[in-house]
Amino acid sequence: MPQGFGPAPVSSGPARGRRKALLIVLALLLVAGLGGGGWLLWGGHGKATKRNSGPAESSGQIDTRLDWMIPTPDKEKSADVHASNPMTWFAHGNIVRTRDRQITAYDIEHGKQQWNVPLAGEVCKAARRPENDMVAVLYEKEKYKCNNLIVVDLKSGRAKWEQKLPSYSGDGEYIDPQVRLSRGTVKVMGTSEQATFAVADGKVLDHPKTNVIYDCAETDAPTDGKILISIVKCSSSNREFLRKIDSATGRVDWTWKAPEGLDILSVPSIDPVTVSVGKSEADGPTDLLSVNSEGRTQSTYSLTGQAGGHVSVRGDTAYLATQPKETSAGIKQNEIQAIDLKTGEKRWSSTAGGNRVNRSLDFDGDKLLVYQAPQAGEGGKLVDLDLRDGSPSVRKKLPAESSSIQYDVDFGSEIYLQDDRVFIVADITIPSNYLIMSFK
Repeated sequence: MPQGFGPAPVSSGPARGRRKALLIVLALLLVAGLGGGGWLLWGGHGKATKRNSGPAESSGQIDTRLDWMIPTPDKEKSADVHASNPMTWFAHGNIVRTRDRQITAYDIEHGKQQWNVPLAGEVCKAARRPENDMVAVLYEKEKYKCNNLIVVDLKSGRAKWEQKLPSYSGDGEYIDPQVRLSRGTVKVMGTSEQATFAVADGKVLDHPKTNVIYDCAETDAPTDGKILISIVKCSSSNREFLRKIDSATGRVDWTWKAPEGLDILSVPSIDPVTVSVGKSEADGPTDLLSVNSEGRTQSTYSLTGQAGGHVSVRGDTAYLATQPKETSAGIKQNEIQAIDLKTGEKRWSSTAGGNRVNRSLDFDGDKLLVYQAPQAGEGGKLVDLDLRDGSPSVRKKLPAESSSIQYDVDFGSEIYLQDDRVFIVADITIPSNYLIMSFK
């Protein structure tokens, strides 16, 4: 089931609060890069090269038009809407989106609603990676109690089953849960409890008793279908760990301990394992660490004062967007940096050919696809960066006529390239006049 270019199946780390002021998701600290990276040409002797020249234009259709939009219903613009952690999937010619109290599929070609699954509460979490057309979504009937689970078939648009989470405390509250689909099971992991269900019928397969004060608990487990990276928090020692697990056999290959005093904020990549750490989510990430095949820290790259929230990984290189800064002309801009995960040194940096805010999306061959935010009177852009040196070329230009609407929806949005269409999908936790914009 192709998912297009956009957020990939990686961890958002242990949940650190009910709502995020800004859901910066483009590959939400993201892409588990598959395959080798090709031969890369770096600056010599560890010195980074810098690319600031304007981008060339790619072959094929570059200019796009606004094809369709989905308006946000008035009731979903309310400040009383508490739905969080929205999720998007592409399946069977549809773009499927979790909303406030429903899961809705729209036809990619025309934006017409194809099916809708209403929920008895607000969406609070969802599994990023579908399995065999199934997705799992958590919702809350009572505010701040994320304790109801539903499995939905993306092909038929129907709920397969739903139930309240089992709980030894009685209220089913798992405290900041994460949800994962893997090998025919749904696992819900919270800091207080966890349970595993059969996808086929919702049968509870495992619901261990844990002591949240003394025991260690798995708080998240991102997977690419082959490798599973388990994030474990031990309350008694106030330490966090990563475990690399073979999804097929359940064998634990190694255990890695986070530096003392630091939390695991995200796992941008599963292969190779790359982890973002910091004192807390509120303080933001301080370092990007690479873990080698033996479960040992290979390199550390400081993110203090420059982390912009977007990381993509392929092979032995991480590509991250720096924190946007305002220029003397009053325009915000940032760079994409390539970091050597073996040494922790910068290989190159690029403004992607424009004075804009850049966000990485995904890899396409030997290119990194980057989204550039719209400016006054000028639409957003998709730009390809050459992995060898960061040289840019324009892939898609969004129309200037809709730049003000793009800007409205863009804040905290997700950007996808699917079937040669560009989709801007609004973050439902931030008020916007439109849910989805489609450009062709």
